[in-house]
Amino acid sequence: MASEPSPLRALYQLGTHAGSDLRVERLTGSAAFEALQDCIYGPLLPAEHPAHFPLLSALSAAVPVYRLERPAGTWTADAVAEALLDG
Repeated sequence: MASEPSPLRALYQLGTHAGSDLRVERLTGSAAFEALQDCIYGPLLPAEHPAHFPLLSALSAAVPVYRLERPAGTWTADAVAEALLDG
């Protein structure tokens, strides 16, 4: 835990895929908004929370949003973090 505030530098939507490589894709526009909405709402219907739309829109415009997909069944959290920091 951080002891003091710091800027939010990026947001990552985590997932898996059937391949063997680590995939990182920068999302922009509606794709970034949809990724944030999916992470926030999960199974809830977005129509139930319309007041969050302006916040998600501003956040997706202000902070880089990425989709990170690791191979299913492999890669620990440490390995993913190491690959991101080295890349």
